[in-house]
Amino acid sequence: MKNGEIEIKSSSRFRMISVYGLWIVLLWLTLGGNILNFLLNLEISWLTLGIGVLLLLLPFTSPFKAYMKKPIDSNIYPISVFIGNILLMILYATFMLVYITDPYVWTNPMDKAGLILWIIATFLSILSLCSSIIAYKVDQKAQKADLSS
Repeated sequence: MKNGEIEIKSSSRFRMISVYGLWIVLLWLTLGGNILNFLLNLEISWLTLGIGVLLLLLPFTSPFKAYMKKPIDSNIYPISVFIGNILLMILYATFMLVYITDPYVWTNPMDKAGLILWIIATFLSILSLCSSIIAYKVDQKAQKADLSS
C-alpha cells in the first residue's frame, strides 16, 4: 500500500466486482421498483422502501465488510457467480419481453414505467455479468504473473 492507495489482491477483485454488481442490480430493483409501487399507490411501497434503504446500507455493515475480506477458497465460486448473473439476466429479460410484446404498453403510463424498470434491470445485469467476466480474466492474468515471478 503506497500513498493511500488501496491494495486489491487478485482474488478479492473478482469478488468485489461480482458482489457490487449484484448489489447495484438489486438496489435498482428495490428503489426503482419502489418508485413504480408509489406511482401505483400500492400498500407494499413502504415495505419495499424499507428493504431498499436496508440494502443501500448493507455495504457499510461489519458482517458485509468481514465477508468481503475473506479469501475465496472455492473453485466453484466463479462458476456460481456467472450462472447466477446469467439466470438473473434471463429473468429480467423475460419480464422486459412481456412488457415489450404488450401492444398497449405505450398507451398506459404504468406499463411504460414497468418497461423502463425492466429494461434498466436487464441492462444492469448484463453490465454486472460483463464486469465480472473482465475482473475474472484480469485476476487470472495477475495470478499467472504472480506465479511466474
